[in-house]
This record gives sequence, C-alpha cells and structure tokens, in this order.
Amino acid sequence: MEAFDFIKKELPDVLLAKLDFDVVLSKRQVVEKISALEPTFGGMAVHYENHGRRVEIIWSKALQEKWADRLNAGQKVRYIQKNSKGQVMKPQCRDGVLSESGVFWVGTDRCVYADFGEGSEAYDITHIEPAE
Repeated sequence: MEAFDFIKKELPDVLLAKLDFDVVLSKRQVVEKISALEPTFGGMAVHYENHGRRVEIIWSKALQEKWADRLNAGQKVRYIQKNSKGQVMKPQCRDGVLSESGVFWVGTDRCVYADFGEGSEAYDITHIEPAE
C-alpha cells in the first residue's frame, strides 16, 4: 500500500491491518466496521483502502493519544506541511482552530474541519496537530 509508506514518515508507529470479509462492503459499511474496530486496535484509523472483500486500514496509537479529548470546536491547532522526506516545511506552518468537533472521512482519509483565518476547510488529520 503506497499510502502506508507516506503516512509512516509522519507517524512512525502506524500499523497496517488487512481484513477479509465474505462479502463486498459498501463505503458506509467499511466506515462502520472501522469505527467498531478502533477500540480493539487501540488507535485511530488514519486511512483505508477497499479492494472488494479486502479492506486495508492504517492505524496509529500515537495519533489517538495526541488527539485524546482535543477534538472539540475551538481547539487551537497548527497545520504542518512536510516534504516527501518527512521534513517540516517552515513557511507552510499555520495556526488556527478546529471549527467543528470530531473527525470524519473524506474519501479514504481521516479529516478534521479547521479554520486558519480563511474559513473552515477539511484537512487530513496527519497534517494537523493540537497546539498546547
């Protein structure tokens, strides 16, 4: 899975789970299965790919711990852009706030709504960090 290598640069603790089902699942069913499995895996699902009856899910315990009790509207956050080598690109760091509580899926990526002074937009959660 190509996404695994990319995400591993940002979250070194990620794990890849490959699950096989007896039937082909809809996107809604896949998301429901992932949500039900998160407590079992002890982390937050970051990304998934669906291949018919096989679903591959990338999990991160560190991401779950980083966001524990912080996914609330008004939480101060920082957008951090990294290059392909995983190095932070300083001019791309911006401060903002979560504009809505919780996480959601955009396609196959876990996202949050954040506002960096230009209105609320969806951002991949791997590029957003809570600001202390």
